[in-house]
Amino acid sequence: MTNLISVVVPLYNEGARVTPLLANLRRVRGLGEVVLVDASDEPKSLKIIDGLAAQIDGERGNDPFFVLVRDAPRGRAVQMNIGARRSRGAVLLFLHCDTRLSRDAAAHITRRINRGRVWGWFDLRLDGRQAIYRLVERMINLRARTFRIATGDQAMFVDRRVFKQSGGFAKIPLMEDVELSRRLKKIAPPAIIAKSPVLTSVRRWRQNGITRTIFLMWSLRLRFWLGDNPARLAAVYRDVR
Repeated sequence: MTNLISVVVPLYNEGARVTPLLANLRRVRGLGEVVLVDASDEPKSLKIIDGLAAQIDGERGNDPFFVLVRDAPRGRAVQMNIGARRSRGAVLLFLHCDTRLSRDAAAHITRRINRGRVWGWFDLRLDGRQAIYRLVERMINLRARTFRIATGDQAMFVDRRVFKQSGGFAKIPLMEDVELSRRLKKIAPPAIIAKSPVLTSVRRWRQNGITRTIFLMWSLRLRFWLGDNPARLAAVYRDVR
């Protein structure tokens, strides 16, 4: 294990969205490696992953910055646990394909870790220009601060030893980030990085409608806190995506 930040990204049928993600991560100063864990099953996405594999491990050279794990079982929790095991860094940063990091994101994480913080997340900005998205992002950031619970769009980071101590992501099909946050905050208070927020796509809100998406996500979290089965919640979530 080396003293670096390993980014772990679960992929599932992301198609062309993978390319801008990788371009963004190359621009972030101070990252050690990016572990991509792919569970795609559609031809278009598989073709793009084939091309990525050729870039990383092809005849014209090896790219040590990226590690590609193919044919992983589907499920963000499972994929992120696999990525954590395949990574080498002392700090793990879990990132969704729709989320972009600022150039100085790694420096902010390193600063918090050097001060003794062992986990945390970034404030979130949405890439939509409408005023309603400013309200949505404020609600998300306020909720995270109030309950000390991060969601996947906020780029959760955690010291590897603490991640292992916590048991990693629970093998549940939804709310794996909320469930892990609940365990981590019992170990230590989170560090919240506000000065350098991550940028997340509003694709989900545009597809399903802003009001409907907000209601859906809050209702799913409430049902999870009340003890509803994550598999049942995942079925509801997938039905409206």
